[in-house]
Amino acid sequence: HSLAFLICSSIWLMVIWGLLSPITGVLAIFSSFSSNFVMNSQAIASILSLFVWAAFMISLKWSTNVMLKVSNSVRPPSQQVETEIVLWKLFIGVCIHIFLLPVALVSIMLNESIVWSGVTYSKKNGKIYKVERKFPDGTVLTDAFSNSISKAITKPEFVNFMPSSSNKKALV
Repeated sequence: HSLAFLICSSIWLMVIWGLLSPITGVLAIFSSFSSNFVMNSQAIASILSLFVWAAFMISLKWSTNVMLKVSNSVRPPSQQVETEIVLWKLFIGVCIHIFLLPVALVSIMLNESIVWSGVTYSKKNGKIYKVERKFPDGTVLTDAFSNSISKAITKPEFVNFMPSSSNKKALV
């Protein structure tokens, strides 16, 4: 449980930094105009943190626009989508995402199984030991996790994806 505590506490430290650093950065910039202001390491860190957040938000907006252009390039003109991303709304969304991350982590740790893309992964002693796949016809395939992984990495699609022929021989 100490690893789980470490993960949760480090994520909450990220939450605190994520929520407070832009605010303290703005306050440091505004207070720099007063006559009593002293530029110390905390003020510099707050301002730098604000600029890191701004760069992060701008890069998120840019990458989302790039993904939108790629998505629209394969759609007919009648189905193309346009969006306008407002930076302050993006900031609030990222803060909510960061805030809920520890809650999701605790939920995953307390549940005995995880459902991801229609596949149920069962956990025991912190490790996945069973994989259940439900098919459209209603049948369920249950397999040990180690068998499931070995089947996945020896599929021709995966082996052909590997870059060198030595990797192909090692996997087969």
